[in-house]
Amino acid sequence: MVVAVNRTTQTLVVTVIGAFVLKICLEGAHVRFVKDWMFWPLLVCGTFLLVVPLLLAWAQRRNQEEHHQHGVPAATWLMLAPVAVAFAISPPALGSYVAERSGGQTPQASGVMAPLLDEDPLPLTLGMFLSYADYDPDRSLADRRVLLEGFVSHREDGWSVSRITMSCCAADAYALTVQVHADGPRPARDTWVQVIGTWVEPDPAQDPLTVVQAVRAERVSEIAEPPQPYEY
Repeated sequence: MVVAVNRTTQTLVVTVIGAFVLKICLEGAHVRFVKDWMFWPLLVCGTFLLVVPLLLAWAQRRNQEEHHQHGVPAATWLMLAPVAVAFAISPPALGSYVAERSGGQTPQASGVMAPLLDEDPLPLTLGMFLSYADYDPDRSLADRRVLLEGFVSHREDGWSVSRITMSCCAADAYALTVQVHADGPRPARDTWVQVIGTWVEPDPAQDPLTVVQAVRAERVSEIAEPPQPYEY
């Protein structure tokens, strides 16, 4: 009886997990948990988890007359509750909750910094903006109008435009944050915005470890959340 119940339970649980993995891949929701390149490995794993238990269950039916069949215990369905919730409610990407509690970080600069393009305003990722602001000895951002996009996170003294980045998956994610000096009330948390403004150069006498990079906004526009919410 224990063997029969275990086989039924294992088949049910593994099959549903495989179906969930396939669902988030086909919907593109996997980018909320892992990097986009992991689509194909996840697709293969989800297919394996979905198909193989079903094939094994079908093969075992040939011997079912030799075993007394038992129903699935009620506790088994409780094991599927988290997966069922995930099917019904797609979890959102990491946002302001993480950004407001991580303090923001700056990617490490690698090698010589390339000259910035001659565009006005200059579109930059938050990581590029922070790298040039923190490490560029030529101060290439000085007097340049830049265009940044991200979600809104709140500060005690205002608000910031933020983006979550990750090395591998959501478990190692951290926030890239640029403070925004703008007139008017601060936007609601997790609102996606486009900010056009100029770099606010920090006081040279300030400790570099405590510098918070910022822009003086001349225009803030609300935008839709991009298909890829994380920045790589």
